[in-house]
Amino acid sequence: MTRPDTRLLSATFGLTSLVAGCSDGPVAPPPAGPGAQETTAPGPPVELRLSTTTPRVGKGERPALRAEIVNVSRRTLLLVQPGDGSDVGWRTPRIEWLGASFDGGRCGNIDPLRAGEVFHLAPGARLELSPWIGAPRLDRVGRHELSLAYTNVPDLEWGGVPLGAHDPETMELVRRSEPVHVVSNPVEILVEE
Repeated sequence: MTRPDTRLLSATFGLTSLVAGCSDGPVAPPPAGPGAQETTAPGPPVELRLSTTTPRVGKGERPALRAEIVNVSRRTLLLVQPGDGSDVGWRTPRIEWLGASFDGGRCGNIDPLRAGEVFHLAPGARLELSPWIGAPRLDRVGRHELSLAYTNVPDLEWGGVPLGAHDPETMELVRRSEPVHVVSNPVEILVEE
C-alpha cells in the first residue's frame, strides 16, 4: 500500500480553503499589478459650511453660529433637519460641536417629528440648518476653534419622550433619507473676559 503524498493534500486543502474564503491565518491581498492605483472611498455627498457673525464673545456667552448644508454630489439627496434631541443623539441627525463642550442639560422630552423636517436637496443647492444646532457656551478665555458634525442615521432608534406622535409619513421619509456624516470647516471664536 502506498501512502498519499501529504504535500499534495496540504497544498490542495490550502488552495481550497483560500478559494472558499477560509483561512487559519492572515491572507495578504494580491500584489498590485503594474500601473495599479490605490483607490479611496469618495467623500460625503454634502459639505457643511459654518460661519459666525460674532467672532468675539464674552466669557460664558454663546457665539451666533450659522450652518449651511450644500449638496456637492450629482444627485438629489433626501436629508433631515436637526430637531429637538439632535444635540444628545436622541434623533437623527445627530449634531455634535467639536472644540468646545456643550452644556446640554435638559429634560427627557422631545418635540415630535413634523412634516417639513425632511427635505430634498438638489445638486449644488444649499440650505441653512435649523436653530436646533444650538451653540456651545464658551467659558474659557482665549481662542476656540469650533466645528460642527452632522450625522444622519436613517435607521436610528429615537430616544426621549415625544410630546405628541411623530408624523408617520415624515418618519417614513426619515427612514429613506441619505446616511451622511460630515464635519464643517472650523470657525475661530475669541473669548474675552
